[in-house]
Amino acid sequence: FLGHEHRELGNYPEMIKRYEQLVSKYPKSPLVLDAYLVLGAYRFDKQDLRGAKSYYQKILDSPKSASHPMAHFKMGWVFLNETDFKEAMYHFEKAVTVEEQIEKTSRAEEARLVNVRREAMVDLAYAYTEVRKPAGSLKYFRKLSKSRVEYLLAVNKLARRYLVKQEFRPAAM
Repeated sequence: FLGHEHRELGNYPEMIKRYEQLVSKYPKSPLVLDAYLVLGAYRFDKQDLRGAKSYYQKILDSPKSASHPMAHFKMGWVFLNETDFKEAMYHFEKAVTVEEQIEKTSRAEEARLVNVRREAMVDLAYAYTEVRKPAGSLKYFRKLSKSRVEYLLAVNKLARRYLVKQEFRPAAM
């Protein structure tokens, strides 16, 4: 909680110190994975993609938990920034699908997973346009979507990406 308060105050060196202390002294704490998410986000914001990746990977190397979809989502963004679209697509897709393997313990946790899933679906569209051919894209997103809203958000992003890439036929599709 000290780490959280230092983060709120903008005292990042002390925040890092407290979170690092938590993960090293109390590796079995239920807060460790949250600490890794915060530390990874801090590194990402500082454009330290290697550092961010190492924290997110620690989460992904741990037993499946409610932190996994977010770690995959964040890892997808790391790979997007490295222009490794294939890996970005893999992680966004995992953020969408891994939640089915996780036992939800609270309504708040379930809501957080739904939000991560929705954001990952939309960002997956960006990576998709860089990795795969347009044919089959609608079927792909329909299969991954759990709701009409999710599907429409994803294909809207997909159409906008194809417009930017001046691929007008897939955009119209």
